[in-house]
Amino acid sequence: MSVRESTWSGNTSRQNTPTSYQSRSSPAAGRGRYSSWSTQSSQPRWHKISSPSPRPPSPPLGPVLKTLNEKDLSASADLNEYSARITDCQNLPLLWTGKCNRHEKWSSQLTSANQGKPPAWTPLQTPEKLKEDSGEYFRDPNAARFPNYPTEPAVHAIFSQQPDFSASSIDIFACGSTMGNLLRFVRKIDKPFRFLVEVVGNTVFFIRRENSPTELIPRVYGYGHTFPEAYTTWDMDVKGSESHQRIIQYTFNGLKCLVRFGSDGYFRSPNPEAGLQHQSTSAKLVETTDKALAAFALSSPAHQKSPLTPLTIKPGGERVPQSSIFDLKTRSIRKIDQDTLAEELPRLWIAQIPNFVLAYHSYGTFTHIREQNVCKEVSAWETENEESLQRLGVIIRKIIEFVKSKSETKLEVRRVGTGVLELREPEGDFEVLPPEIKALWTGGYRDSEGEEENHISDPIRDNSEYHKDTDDESTEDYTACSADGCGYCGHCSYRVA
Repeated sequence: MSVRESTWSGNTSRQNTPTSYQSRSSPAAGRGRYSSWSTQSSQPRWHKISSPSPRPPSPPLGPVLKTLNEKDLSASADLNEYSARITDCQNLPLLWTGKCNRHEKWSSQLTSANQGKPPAWTPLQTPEKLKEDSGEYFRDPNAARFPNYPTEPAVHAIFSQQPDFSASSIDIFACGSTMGNLLRFVRKIDKPFRFLVEVVGNTVFFIRRENSPTELIPRVYGYGHTFPEAYTTWDMDVKGSESHQRIIQYTFNGLKCLVRFGSDGYFRSPNPEAGLQHQSTSAKLVETTDKALAAFALSSPAHQKSPLTPLTIKPGGERVPQSSIFDLKTRSIRKIDQDTLAEELPRLWIAQIPNFVLAYHSYGTFTHIREQNVCKEVSAWETENEESLQRLGVIIRKIIEFVKSKSETKLEVRRVGTGVLELREPEGDFEVLPPEIKALWTGGYRDSEGEEENHISDPIRDNSEYHKDTDDESTEDYTACSADGCGYCGHCSYRVA
């Protein structure tokens, strides 16, 4: 593992800071970063609601149609038929940006930047005591902005950049949350969850589900929001963005998958040793991704407005290679001897993220920061967990097979115990995409000039990553981290009924 480690003592300057990084002397106001489709605003990023709200009730449950348990997975004929490794990895350079008015409700005035880039790593020259996180945040900001169709911006972004994208070749369209939920299930990690499933064309969509699109995260602790506000910066060409979202494409268990995830930031000059170049059968992210990114061009006009909403599509940002992308976590200095990376490896594997920044603080002053290339660790984790990953492939295939056998091709997946997964009839009406975007995905929709129309309906996102920070001075020092907010690690106390 390549590690760049920086420590401070008193007010001394940061040591071993790469000269290619641009350091700053103080935190930038309103720099907050949360992993979603990027949204632009002159106001502080992410809507903070002034008064707390009680947790909404769980959505009603439909009847159980089928259950899956450990025996079903272990006895499956498919268990060893397909590879349990990720291969053929490509990263689609997608960014969705929006201009919002921060009042009690999100504005529908949104702007999309086709390419974009995440915030840059710009560590402070001298550590400063940061304020502890406060305020209230949506558990699923994507659903809060787009309550009717949370997945629509991603599909729209794909076709705005690659009109000839072969959607019929995609077996699964998921996010880090839904994939993480299933991975925890097969690894026997206890955390309840629910998500929706719908077939569109040949593709099975997994859609995250909370109790309400505007459900809030309770009990915010730590420095998981204020640290990235101080230590990363949006470059001028994407100034005002709120977050950067990438869609990674790979083959797993013989299935071609699109997985959406949020990027915490990037290194302007990547570590010379960085780059998730798995020399095994695992994905060679740096080489493959960079070639894939270079192949994409902005194919849509500079400005296209949707007839459904005031959405504007425009170019923005620049290509950022996967080798530069990092994931970020904060912890109390008291946790420095704990293996935090081991807890995060499943999530890093799902999104194939090659770099990991782990920042330790003492009562809000970050005196110890590690910048690690984790390619070997991710690859080793994949090898060591081959049995669990084989079961993950089986459970995904069983969900696909069952939902495609239904006349309505929809269902809800629910887990409430450690060993049983329920496949239920979905209660109420839901659609993963509006009709015109469904038609676009299935290849049946073009405008009069032969180009796809760009529709984003009802704005207000997915796979929001909230940073977790643990501190001994509080009994429950969670900042609804990316892992917990997105359903990755299962350590937080938040439960879906």
